Amino acid sequence: MEESETSMEVRSLTGESIVVSILPNKTIQELKQLLKKTFPPASISPNFHLFHKGVKLGLESRISDHSVGSGEFLVLVPYTKKDRNRTRKLRYLQLHLSQLMISVNYDVGVFSYFVFLKVMVYPHTTDTLS
Repeated sequence: MEESETSMEVRSLTGESIVVSILPNKTIQELKQLLKKTFPPASISPNFHLFHKGVKLGLESRISDHSVGSGEFLVLVPYTKKDRNRTRKLRYLQLHLSQLMISVNYDVGVFSYFVFLKVMVYPHTTDTLS
């Protein structure tokens, strides 16, 4: 016996919507692939999450796991992927900056540590060190 397709509405943040039909045993990943082919907001922003009632749907979960009732809809929310190399560099710099601050505190003394904070970390403050 063949399963019948489930129809569900998907809306974008811009107000566009589409009703798609898909088999209940398909995954959310397969639904996203279908949307990329048939729904302009999904093809313009190929990186997106799907939400139902404020809960992000997992890629490996099945359509049948989510009971999208009559009058309910999924929301397509685009996102930008992080640049992993930039993130690694920032973590590296944060780690070394914190180590430098600790070494300044121990090697030179508390006064120099505050000068370092004034010059390097909080240069936008206008008050002077006394």
